[in-house]
Amino acid sequence: MKTKNNLAAPDTGTFYTVLALWLVAACTAVNYGSTLAGTGLAPDPRQAIGKALLCALLLAATACATYRPRRERLGLGLGLLAAMVGDVVLALPLKWSLIGGLGAFFITHLAYCMVLAPLRGQPRLWQRRARPLPWLAASVLYVLFWPRLHELTVPVALYIVALCAMASLALSARHARLWLGAGAALFVASDAMLGIERFLTAFPGSTPAIWFAYAAAQLCLVAGLLRRPD
Repeated sequence: MKTKNNLAAPDTGTFYTVLALWLVAACTAVNYGSTLAGTGLAPDPRQAIGKALLCALLLAATACATYRPRRERLGLGLGLLAAMVGDVVLALPLKWSLIGGLGAFFITHLAYCMVLAPLRGQPRLWQRRARPLPWLAASVLYVLFWPRLHELTVPVALYIVALCAMASLALSARHARLWLGAGAALFVASDAMLGIERFLTAFPGSTPAIWFAYAAAQLCLVAGLLRRPD
């Protein structure tokens, strides 16, 4: 059976399997985040598994969502896999953890762009007004970060471009606008807080705030992309 968008209609079992995996991922993210109060951003190998579980469960949900086009699931899966690698690398006490994490999440945003680009439609008024905001916020923060970036000057600039491109495409979607728009905004917010913490100044509650914004971003983007066909 096909829908009007030429997608296979999900059987009840398939869709509820995807939904169950998404809910387990959300619960896992909340459980992990609840352990972060009072912790800092210093790499901690004990955090690697807790961070990786979110994307691992969302990867499983993506694999089960056979009612979505194969191209979308491959792109989303690649993005989630790269994010999982980035989460693990950032949790390890390696000299190259930060640049490795940046590279992994750069791939994540490129993969998400690949998925989101064909989903663009005629934007609504709130989407048109929201699209410039990630670029504006990122530009201001980059100027503030600049004196402390040193060898990360170019990698951070490239990462910001990929992040903002992903956010712009998510804010141009013709379907699941609120899910994808929220995911884009939360991803930008998470990375903004991470940058402030690393390059400007620490602030109370930064670690759980960064995690919850990031986890919510991934959950919203996956929810929007694995929606039922119209």
